[in-house]
Amino acid sequence: MNQCINLTIGQQLKNTAVQYPNKAGAIFPAESLRMTYKEIEEKSNIVAKALIALGINKGAHIGIWGPNTSNWMLLLFGATKIGAVIVPLITSYKFKELQYIVNQSEIEFLFSMTQFRETDCELITKKFLNNKNEIDKSTYPSLKNVYYIDENPNHLFGDWNDFLNLASNVSDEELKDYASLIKPDDLYSIQYTSGTTSLPKGAMLTQFGALNTSKACADILHLNSTDICCVPLPFSHCFGNILTIMAGIILACPIVYIDNFTPLKVMNTIQNEKCTVVVGVPTMFIAMLNHPSFHEFDFTSLDTCGLGGSLCPVSIMEQISNAFQLENISIGYGLSETASLCTLTEITEAQYYKFHTVGKAIPGIQIKIVDPITLNEVPVNTQGELLVKGYNVMNGYYNKPEENQNAFTKDGWFRTGDIATVDENGFYKIVGRYKDIIIRGGENISPGEVEKTILTLDNVKDVQIIAVPDSTFVDEIAAFIITNDGNEMDASFIKEYVKTNLASYKRPKYIAFVSEFPTTESGKVQKFKLKEYAIELWNLNSDT
Repeated sequence: MNQCINLTIGQQLKNTAVQYPNKAGAIFPAESLRMTYKEIEEKSNIVAKALIALGINKGAHIGIWGPNTSNWMLLLFGATKIGAVIVPLITSYKFKELQYIVNQSEIEFLFSMTQFRETDCELITKKFLNNKNEIDKSTYPSLKNVYYIDENPNHLFGDWNDFLNLASNVSDEELKDYASLIKPDDLYSIQYTSGTTSLPKGAMLTQFGALNTSKACADILHLNSTDICCVPLPFSHCFGNILTIMAGIILACPIVYIDNFTPLKVMNTIQNEKCTVVVGVPTMFIAMLNHPSFHEFDFTSLDTCGLGGSLCPVSIMEQISNAFQLENISIGYGLSETASLCTLTEITEAQYYKFHTVGKAIPGIQIKIVDPITLNEVPVNTQGELLVKGYNVMNGYYNKPEENQNAFTKDGWFRTGDIATVDENGFYKIVGRYKDIIIRGGENISPGEVEKTILTLDNVKDVQIIAVPDSTFVDEIAAFIITNDGNEMDASFIKEYVKTNLASYKRPKYIAFVSEFPTTESGKVQKFKLKEYAIELWNLNSDT
C-alpha cells in the first residue's frame, strides 16, 4: 500500500472535484441521475450549510434511514465536512429497532425516507411525537427533529427542500470555519453491528480509517480511474458506505449505485453502464446466478468481482468465476468494527488462495491468531481467535464501557470473536465464530467444518449449523439445509455421510429443510432466529 491518506473526507472530495470537475462521480439509475465530482462537492456544501443552520456542531450525531439515494450520499459528505457523525440505519428496521438506536446513539436529527417498499416510514417517525405533535423529549431526550430525505411536501416534518432552504442562512466563510476544525482522526460514523446474536452495538469509526481502508481495498483489487463500479450494497452497511463511496472520491472513478438490490437491477446496470467491477455479498451473486434471465445479459465489460460480508462456499466462488467468466475474483474478511475489512485476496493470486482463503492482512494493519483463553499466539495452521490492530479498527462501541473492556486486550488488540488459521505464507482462513462453537459433551465442534462437509453433497445449495439445547450433552447439533431442487433429502443419509467423513460426535442430531435463512439486510444469517425456530420446531427445552 502506498502512503496513507492523511486528509479528511471533505478534503479528499474537494481535491478530486478540483482535479476532475466534469467527470461523472456518482450514477443513480433509479433517479436517472449522473453527478460530476464538481456537482457532488457543490451540493454537499449546501447540505453542510443546512446542517450548520440546524445548529449541528462537530461531534453531533445524525441518523440516516433510507435506501441508496443521491441525498443519502450528500448527507454523508455534508456531515463529514463539518465533523458531524453519521449513524446509518438499516431500511428494514421496525419502530422498536429504530427507537433503540436513536436513543442508544443519541441521534439529534433523523433524516428518514417517507416510504420504503411495504414500510410506512412516515407513520413510524410520527411515533417520536407526543400528543402535541412535538418530539417526545421525555422518551427521546437527544432527538431534536426529523426531516424527510425525499421531496414530499405537506408532511408533518420538513422534506428535503425545506432542509436545503436552510442553507441560505449560512455563508461560505462560516462553512470554512467549521471545516477548519475537522481532523482526519475525527469520528466519521457510528456503524451498528448486524445484531446476528444480540442487540446491535455502535462501532465508532474514524474518517482516517474509512478513507484508508477503502484505499487498501482499491489497491489490492488494482482499481483505477478508468473503472466503472456497480454497487448493490446498502449504504446502511459499512461495506456500502466505506469501501465503495470512499473509493469513488479516492480513485475518481464512477460508482453506479443500485437503490435497493434485486438481481435484475444489478444485471441491467452492469450491461447498460458497461461496469468493469461489481462488489457484493455472496447471497447477491447467488440470486443473480439463479435468476432465469441471467444468460440473456451481456457481462463482457466485467473485469473484477469483489465479495465480502459473509463466508462464501468454494462451489459458489467457482460458479461466479465461471458464469461471469472472471479470473479477477477476490474475497475479503472484516467486521463493522474494522471498517468492514481486515484481509483481502489479491486478484493476481493463484486460484486456490482466491477460492479457499480470505487473503492476507490489508497493508498497514496487524493481525495475529491467539488461544482465546491465554491470548498467546498459536503456531501456523492452528485454529485460534483472530485479533487485529490498526487504522481500520473502531475507537470502541458507543456508550458501551463493559463491552469495550471485553472487546479489546489490555495492549489494544481488538478481539474479533472469529476462529481462524493462518498459513506460513500469511493467508487466512475463517473457520467460524468463537461464540458459535458447539460444545457437545465437552467436545468443541466448529459449525463451519460440518457445514463444509454437508455442502459437498450434490443437492445441497446452502447449510447452516447451529447449537440447540440438550439435556444430556448441553449442546446438540442442528442443521438447516436449502436444497438445489427445493425437495427434502433423506436426513438419515446426511447424518451417516457426516459420520463417515467426520468424527461421529459431529453428526447433526436434528435436520430441517428450509427455503431460505433469516438474514440481516447485509446478507448475514441470523443464527439466533434459527435457534428460536429449532426450539419451537423440535419442542426443545430452552432452559437446558
